[in-house]
Amino acid sequence: MSSIVELHPSGHRFQAESGETVLEAALRAGRSPAFGCANGSCGECRARIIEGEVEPVRFHDYYVTEAEKRAGYTLLCSVAPRGDLDLVVESTEASGVDDIAPQRVRARVTRVEPASDDHAVVHLKVQRARVLRYLSGQRATVRFDRVPPCETWLASCPCDAVNLRIHVRRDTEDAFAGFVFDELRRGARATVEGPTGRFVLDDDSPRGLLFIACDTGFAPVESLIEHAINLELEVPIRLVRVVRGAGPPYRHNYCRAWADALDGFQYRVVEAAADGESWDAIATRVLQTLPSPNSGAGAMNAVDAYVAGPKGFTDACRRSLRESGVPEARVKVDSLD
Repeated sequence: MSSIVELHPSGHRFQAESGETVLEAALRAGRSPAFGCANGSCGECRARIIEGEVEPVRFHDYYVTEAEKRAGYTLLCSVAPRGDLDLVVESTEASGVDDIAPQRVRARVTRVEPASDDHAVVHLKVQRARVLRYLSGQRATVRFDRVPPCETWLASCPCDAVNLRIHVRRDTEDAFAGFVFDELRRGARATVEGPTGRFVLDDDSPRGLLFIACDTGFAPVESLIEHAINLELEVPIRLVRVVRGAGPPYRHNYCRAWADALDGFQYRVVEAAADGESWDAIATRVLQTLPSPNSGAGAMNAVDAYVAGPKGFTDACRRSLRESGVPEARVKVDSLD
């Protein structure tokens, strides 16, 4: 049994499963209502029920006054729609990066996952008193004791604000990367500050999505694709990953699983030559894997492009995309260089 929830005034609608809190359902569907802890402590997800009924499914410490209850206010993290009744909720929803304030949260490392010989995925669990609210594709600064902090992309989906992921590439000249590969262990304490960055999805665009990633530029792309999947966008999605050297890119099977499971999802890998091939040459070969300007729904003039990786790479891809007919306003790039 499920219910349809509509957020007001945005008009965004999503499905809530039986026993699922309104906040959980909203995040799973790719929406971003106001919240701070997700466990009933802070009261930031307090919202007014306009139509329908809710029932409590989780205890909360935050005190909702009797006057507020009579006015229809409740905590979205602690209630679910009653039965199969549809629900209309008045709630502030982030429509862009400027709607989310900077935060500082504490976390612990739950896993350091080897993703390849030269890449690791660090899994962080945020303490329940305060979780990190952010949009897919954004960055955060991660701090560990005894090592300089690192601004990096969040690879995780905001639908699970408690569990964060970052991708780290081995680099002998980077103290943070060296610490991750040589010393970081499960249970280590971290501080996460953010979010930052504007490399976020245009949720309302009717066009197809083109993602191009090189190296750890796949981190924000991973988050963006998970967000697009949660939104259930009915548009073609193409992912091209550039790998420097022979062999598949890290988390290759993760991408293949998307291609196998999703209609309209295409995945390609472009291997950069090991002899110092220029970024412009690589970008040209990337564009050769894509549809021609007049090839229907996947045409280059009918897509929004998102490119992440080293700055030389993103600059070259921006030029190539523009030359191929993608308007400048439809190309978003991000680099940590």
